Amino acid sequence: MNPTVRRCKNKLCFCVLRYMVPEYRRPLIMQEILGYNADVICLQEVDGKAFTTFFQPLMSHAGASSHYAHVLYPITFTLLCF
Repeated sequence: MNPTVRRCKNKLCFCVLRYMVPEYRRPLIMQEILGYNADVICLQEVDGKAFTTFFQPLMSHAGASSHYAHVLYPITFTLLCF
C-alpha cells in the first residue's frame, strides 16, 4: 500500500497525510474564511478545542466576535458563528 494513503474505518482515504495535519489546514481555513469578507459566517461540527485554541483568538484578532454552541438534544451538533 502507498505510504501516503491512510486507512480510514475499513476504507481508503485518498488524502495525503501531510495535508491532514492541523498545522497545514488551519492557515488555509482562515484564509478561506477571511477571504469571503462576509458579515456572518457559520460553521457546523466545530470541535470545542478548535474553537477556543484556534478560531476564537484568530477571529478576535481580525476584529470579529464569535459564538460557539454545542447542543445535545434532540440531536448532537455544534455551530460556530462569526
